[in-house]
Parts: sequence; structure tokens; C-alpha cells
Amino acid sequence: MYLIGAAVTGLFGFLYFGMLDTALPSAVFIAIVLSLIPHDMMYGPQAALIAEAFTPRLRYSGCIDGVSACLDHRRRSGAADRHALFAAYHTGYAISIYIAGCAVISLVAAALMPDYTGQDISANMTRWTRQHRGALTAAVACVVARNCKGLANQSEDLS
Repeated sequence: MYLIGAAVTGLFGFLYFGMLDTALPSAVFIAIVLSLIPHDMMYGPQAALIAEAFTPRLRYSGCIDGVSACLDHRRRSGAADRHALFAAYHTGYAISIYIAGCAVISLVAAALMPDYTGQDISANMTRWTRQHRGALTAAVACVVARNCKGLANQSEDLS
């Protein structure tokens, strides 16, 4: 479901800004309401995705690292990067391309995560191999890229 959500998010940005460009209040309202669906398609299964991929020790430290990375990114750039894209290209479709790029990062990062579905990983709690470090990095990238899917919800002030 997470991968489907990432793909839908990458595509939905174009529909979203197309609806905003109509400047019709009903279309803008529908775009905002519909934007919650791709967001939830990624946000909902993310906890299970991370929980199934890592031992408890790694998953909690990885979540903390991911949240910290998201907060640092938002604190540093805020909406400035989206405003800069809109100012440079005078269209919301530039932001859609940015969102699609973030969705591609999410898809690649999620695909690189190990799949331990249905396996007991509690026995491996002390083992931290190169594969796990790489997977933890992928999980952090997933969380950072997930930050991009909320861009459509934050960009209403650009229209």
C-alpha cells in the first residue's frame, strides 16, 4: 500500500495543481479534500512498513532519525523551495514535478528496505550488519521523502 501511495502521490500533484489553476472554489475545495487520500495511503502503512523491516532497537532509532531529518528540512526551507519554484516558473506544475521527484525517492527507498514480513526478527536484535545500516538509511529517506507528499496541502497559498 505504501508503494501505491507513493505512486499516487507523485501523479496526484499534477491533478492537484490543475484543479487549483481553475480558480473555481469548488474545484479548489475538492482538490484539497482529495489530497488527503494519497497522504493517508502513505502515512497509514508507514508504521507497519518500518516495524516489519527492522528489529526494535533499529526501528525506534530510525524513526527518531527520520523525524529529526524531516523537522530539520522543514525548519531550514519551510515552503521557500516551493515558493521559489512557483516564482521561477509561474506555474504550480513545477511544484508537481518536485512532488513527483520526492515520490520517486520514496519508491526507491521503500524498494531497498528488507522484507521480514511474517518472520521473527527479535532473535536478531544484537546483529547490525551493513545491510541493516543501508536499510535504516533507506527508511530515513522514506520518512524524509514522505514529507514531500504533504506539500500539496501546504501550497494552497500559492494560488
